[in-house]
Amino acid sequence: MKKEKKISRRNFLKIVSYSAALPSLFLWMKSAQGKIAAAGKREIVLPLAGIADGITFRDSVIFNKEDEKLKIFSSSCTHLGCKISSFKNGELICPCHGSRFDGNGNVVNGPALNPLKEIRYSIDRKKETVRFYV
Repeated sequence: MKKEKKISRRNFLKIVSYSAALPSLFLWMKSAQGKIAAAGKREIVLPLAGIADGITFRDSVIFNKEDEKLKIFSSSCTHLGCKISSFKNGELICPCHGSRFDGNGNVVNGPALNPLKEIRYSIDRKKETVRFYV
């Protein structure tokens, strides 16, 4: 017959407190991650009305707006980082090596292997603005 090992009250309280602290730590790190990601980046706030339907190039981003749907991409080609500023025949074209992307940022023709980086944004419906970081 095996003798059961008893856990001390102190050890029990340690286990309970660590178990309660871990989810809190995880949530704190998750919220801090967004703030750290935004740190060092430039905040852009634009009026929604200023973004035309279809493909629009502005500074270092590409907007794809279809009615109420909006996608924002980095204009840097994922091949070597050249700035994409051309949209022909339904495709975004890199001027350096000819990589082509569809309106959703997916690679149509290489040498790029990865899709364009999609940029997260938020819309303030009261102010009718879009906010993102680059």
